[in-house]
Amino acid sequence: ADVLQTLHSLIQMGRGGISEALKKIDEYSMLLSAVAHDIGHPGTNNLYQINAKTDLAIIYNDKSCLENMHAAKTFQLIFNSGKSTVCNINVLESLSPQQSNQIRNAMIQAILATDMSHHFSSVSYIENIAEQFDDEDMRWSDLERTDDNIDIVKTITNYMIHLADISNPCKSLDVAKYWADCALSEFFAQGDLEAEKGLPISPLCDRNSTDLASSQRDFIRYIVLPAFEVLGSIILDVETVVVPQIVQNLEYWENISDDK
Repeated sequence: ADVLQTLHSLIQMGRGGISEALKKIDEYSMLLSAVAHDIGHPGTNNLYQINAKTDLAIIYNDKSCLENMHAAKTFQLIFNSGKSTVCNINVLESLSPQQSNQIRNAMIQAILATDMSHHFSSVSYIENIAEQFDDEDMRWSDLERTDDNIDIVKTITNYMIHLADISNPCKSLDVAKYWADCALSEFFAQGDLEAEKGLPISPLCDRNSTDLASSQRDFIRYIVLPAFEVLGSIILDVETVVVPQIVQNLEYWENISDDK
């Protein structure tokens, strides 16, 4: 629900700009992707799947194991529920086959784009697109729906979904601290499991060497803040509203780290 709400906020912030390039079916696909992006999450990350040689790693050949599973389970639920007279959640059944396929393809791409292994390449690509538009003095709201431009818009919207997925440090400090505690608890549980199985302990998952404040400081400084600054070059409200909140939260964690 948090990712869905965050994505909806980003779309609204983009009104008058990039969001004007979206059709209703595009927004519907984005919001459904946010709902479904973590369905069936086992509480361990892709690195664990690969090192433990889980069924997910074997089925998906070590490639975006969790994200592929999330997408597959989403459409198992959607399409199989249509056969039930008790609980039908097929939110695509009233659409034409073409529309249904369009949404399915968009959702698969969006969910796969939440794989953190693509983060830095995505940030770099979006930054290049934004610089190109700035150099050519183009307005996002005037973007024509040519095939090339549709691909650009899809890439940006997938990026927005990815950022919504890592947006905990964008929230007010009390909410950000709550989610930071939740995330680290999950990481530590994975680290305990890895230690028990004799597997390499994944980054941030060793409760004996990982500090909450420093992990948040690095996560914000190197991952979250640069990524949202790039989005802020496309959506002004992200630059003026979201980025300052991220900076404020970063300062909080830096002060805690400095006190130790």
